[in-house]
Amino acid sequence: MIDGLTKEECKKLLIVMLITDGSYCLQQSKYPKFAYCGNDNVLHEIFIKMMKKAYDIIPSYREKDQTMYQRLEYIKIYHDLLRYCVDLNKKSDIIRLDFLKDESKKIQKYALRLAMSAEGSISISRNDKGSLRGNLAFACANPNLCEQWARIFNNNGIAMKMRRNKYTYSKIHGLQVVDSESIHNFVDIGGFIPSVRVQKGSKFKGYDKNCVLGVYKAFWKNIKDGKLVNYTKWPKAKFENELNYLMRGVRGGM
Repeated sequence: MIDGLTKEECKKLLIVMLITDGSYCLQQSKYPKFAYCGNDNVLHEIFIKMMKKAYDIIPSYREKDQTMYQRLEYIKIYHDLLRYCVDLNKKSDIIRLDFLKDESKKIQKYALRLAMSAEGSISISRNDKGSLRGNLAFACANPNLCEQWARIFNNNGIAMKMRRNKYTYSKIHGLQVVDSESIHNFVDIGGFIPSVRVQKGSKFKGYDKNCVLGVYKAFWKNIKDGKLVNYTKWPKAKFENELNYLMRGVRGGM
């Protein structure tokens, strides 16, 4: 995928990575320090390749942390990225995603996939009536940024809504959608970046996020095909067994 991107496209996608699982700060010397953090090597590798293609620089690397340290050329990168995004601080009130608004659908979709792979999640449960319930969520505590992300999601068929959380600084947790059409549309744009794994939760922790998406899709198809008659009345154990069965099938097909 990266091989088909231009330098300008890589720069815009680097901003997406920096304002999700990344960070930057200005040192006292005024040299910026960029970092991309997380437990998924595949995302680190993408960050490295994009930096190489956009700026011909390979970041320093540490396990679970990848950092470019203060060097003269990085102040140039900082100012160059500001040409696309007025602020790189994910908590900023003035940060804008306008650099994505007029981009091609291809780049918007890749941006959503990168953002969701870093800060997104998928869970599977049942609602109060026993029906299948998927929950596709995106963590972002900045209300201004949330609204902008929501518009880009919506432009790509994923009807995200704001989700609140009293424990964050802004009382905003991020975005979420339970509508099956939206979740299927996320699958259709490619889903998560392959091999990115679920980091939290007891049911799917350690599984490929796309594997969980595949289970949801398979369960939904079986319902539509009439293979799971009266599943809404199943006891919890039977529902969980069906999820486990589908999980083995999806993993076996990966």
